[in-house]
Amino acid sequence: MLLKLKKRYNNFKLEYVHLRAEGVRLYGADQSTLAYYGRYNKWNCFWWAFSNSGTHNPDGSYFTLDTPKNNVIVKEKVEK
Repeated sequence: MLLKLKKRYNNFKLEYVHLRAEGVRLYGADQSTLAYYGRYNKWNCFWWAFSNSGTHNPDGSYFTLDTPKNNVIVKEKVEK
């Protein structure tokens, strides 16, 4: 449980920094012409990073499912 929280916290930090940099790259430092919900300000980036840190890796890929579901363990197929 503690390891899972630590991983999510690390993902949160990486995602937050990525989102802030992405906002400047896309729209520049002055984003006052954007709608409030589309700005890459600290508050929006905080909530987006918090939401994504539980489901996504910082590169945008989803977490792999490795927990039992319907008594079957789902694993990635390995190419031989």
